[in-house]
Amino acid sequence: MTKTLSKTERIAEEITTATIEGVVKLARTIQKYGFGNIFIKIPELGLYIKNSSKQDIKFLNSFCELYDCVIPMKLIKSEVFSDTIKGIPVNILTYSDFTEFFGNIKNVFEAMLESGLCRRFTFSFQKIQKLTCANLSDEEERNIYKQLEELGKNLFDTFMQVQDNSCYKLMPESKDLLNRYKNKLYEKYNEIEDRPLIKKELLSREYKSLKLSCLYACINHPQELVINTTDMEQAIKTVEFLCKDFIRFTQYSPQLEDKYDKAYNYLKQNYGKAFTKTHLVNTFSREFGFNRKKLRDNFNREFYEVISDMAMADGYYLRSDSSNIRNGAYYFLTKMENYAKPESEVPLSEFIKEVKCTKFSGSNFTVDLVAEFGS
Repeated sequence: MTKTLSKTERIAEEITTATIEGVVKLARTIQKYGFGNIFIKIPELGLYIKNSSKQDIKFLNSFCELYDCVIPMKLIKSEVFSDTIKGIPVNILTYSDFTEFFGNIKNVFEAMLESGLCRRFTFSFQKIQKLTCANLSDEEERNIYKQLEELGKNLFDTFMQVQDNSCYKLMPESKDLLNRYKNKLYEKYNEIEDRPLIKKELLSREYKSLKLSCLYACINHPQELVINTTDMEQAIKTVEFLCKDFIRFTQYSPQLEDKYDKAYNYLKQNYGKAFTKTHLVNTFSREFGFNRKKLRDNFNREFYEVISDMAMADGYYLRSDSSNIRNGAYYFLTKMENYAKPESEVPLSEFIKEVKCTKFSGSNFTVDLVAEFGS
């Protein structure tokens, strides 16, 4: 007897927005009828996180569990307790302008990476390509589409040869290859210091390779239910190729002239000067697009931490000092080679001795301070 979907259970091919409750309902329907999977796509992840509501954050927090084919349950008034839904394939594709992740959402996204994204997701940069017009005739275009259709049909036919409930056995020689790869990963892990995300991601490559090797086995020999050395080699090479981009992402320093670059360049161009928080808030909100209230209320997180990272990558320290100053803390850049002490141990008097002439610009005043080197 053929199963049919009721009106309330009918699956839409595409939904523009969703909640985790909606994903649960869809997963139940898929589980009941025994076919289908869930595909989630977010066209601009950076802006999605930046403008997310509480409901959106709940949806994002479920990503790591969804990737494991586990749909977390949520108890609501109209329902009784039920088991967590497992075994539902979930694929997630997101893309974004990656410079978004080094501004306001930096802390949020790093927390997501720590909680599992760095181990489960694959990061990749899209290469910039020049647009060219091939000037194809109608006949040439029809031939290309015909070839693509044939390739798609061949791939589909290959997967159709995989029988339901097939279990691919990992051959001993393939396991040896995977173990050798794992040992190399452990060596890299032990060599790395102070890079927790990279270390977590390194340990995930073994499992990603094992998962991909089964997929390659399905493509290479769908009816031979083993994972041979060729399948494993292809999987390991694929993982190593894709994981390079994750390292690039974590090491990325914004090169574009965003508002943080402009703020840092302002301090760098005024090296030898120190500024009050009020002056910086007024200047950056007026000239560089910062939100005045947000910058004032969250100055350390919105400005100091971000600019400090940019300064250190460029060979500088961003310092703050309130000693001997009645108007609050002042902020200034110093070169790394000039200061080896912790920030709390660097009095403003030491900074003054370094420069011959400097200005301290407050919100309502400017005072010239002159000190000879070594005086």
